[in-house]
Amino acid sequence: MSVRTEPRTVRPYLLPPELASFLDDAVLSVGELECAAGKVTLDVSTLADEVLAISVPNAGKGLRDLVLEAGYDPEDVALMLISYSRPMRRSIVIAEHPLSGSIPRTIEIDRGADPLVFGSQRGFDLLLAVVLRTEQERRPLRAWQAGTWLTRADFAVRPEMRESALNPSLLTKEIREQFDVPDETLWWVRMHAAGEDLLQAGSVEEAVTVYLDEKVYNLLITEEDDGTGNLVQALLATDTLMELAQSIVAALEQSLGQHIGTGDLVAWPFADRTLRQIGDTVSRSSEQVLLWARSEPATLRSRIQGAFAAASTARSALKGVGR
Repeated sequence: MSVRTEPRTVRPYLLPPELASFLDDAVLSVGELECAAGKVTLDVSTLADEVLAISVPNAGKGLRDLVLEAGYDPEDVALMLISYSRPMRRSIVIAEHPLSGSIPRTIEIDRGADPLVFGSQRGFDLLLAVVLRTEQERRPLRAWQAGTWLTRADFAVRPEMRESALNPSLLTKEIREQFDVPDETLWWVRMHAAGEDLLQAGSVEEAVTVYLDEKVYNLLITEEDDGTGNLVQALLATDTLMELAQSIVAALEQSLGQHIGTGDLVAWPFADRTLRQIGDTVSRSSEQVLLWARSEPATLRSRIQGAFAAASTARSALKGVGR
C-alpha cells in the first residue's frame, strides 16, 4: 500500500482537531538527542553511528477513540513509518501497526533495511502517519481512499557538511573576468596555496574555494531535490576532493621528496586531517588515499564518485528527462 502525497494544507474532508494534530508532538531520537518534526541536520558520524527511533505521542493513547470518532474502524487504519530518498526516488515501509492491535511507544529504524534509502549522501526523509489501510464507503467530507493519511509528522534528515568550503561560491561574470575563466565553465576549484603554504593551511576554507556557475547555483537552490542538481553536486564534490588530495600529495612531494607516507603527515595537521576525512568518505585509510592520489588517481576518483552515489544519481536524473 502506498501513502497518498496530497499537500497537507488541502484536506477536502473533516476530522476531529485532536486527530488532525495527533502526531504534531512526534519525536525523532538520535542517540540521546531528541528532534521535533521538520528539518533535522546531523553531523555525518552521528547520522551513521547513533540509533534512530521515532517516539509516538503518549504511545498512541486515545488514538483509537479519535479514529472511531471520525467514523473509521481501527482495523481499517494503521500507524505507519515510511522512509524515502528523494534523489534515489525510492521508499521503504519501516513499520505498519493496525490500530486494532497494540501501538508501540517507539519505532526503531533499521538503516540496513535499504542501503539505497539510508546510504544517500543527501540524507533521507521519514514520514510517520495514521493511514487508511482499506477503501472506505464514499461520503461527503470523508476520506475514503486506501493510503490516505489522517495525520502525519515529517522529518527531513540531512547530513551537515564537514567543511563549509565545500559549499560553492558564485562563479559570477566578475570572477570569470578577473581569473580568465571561460564563459561555459560550469565550476572551478580554485586552490589558494601550493607547496608548503598549502600544508600549513589552517582549514579547507584557507586552502580552496569552489565556484559554481551563478545561474546553475540559483537553480540548485530553488530545485533542492532535482535529480540533475543532485548529480551536479555529486560530481562537483568529487572534483573538489580530488583536487584537494592531489594538491596535498604534490605539496608533500615538493617538501619531502618522493618517499612519503602517512607518518610524514604528523608535522602537517591540515594535510593529515583532510586525507583522513577523504578516507572516511570512501571508507578507506588515509594511507590508501595517499597511495591512490599519488599513483592511481583514477581509482580514487571512482571511489569518491561511488561514495556520492554518482551512478544511481545519474540514473535517477536521466529517468526524469522529458517528464
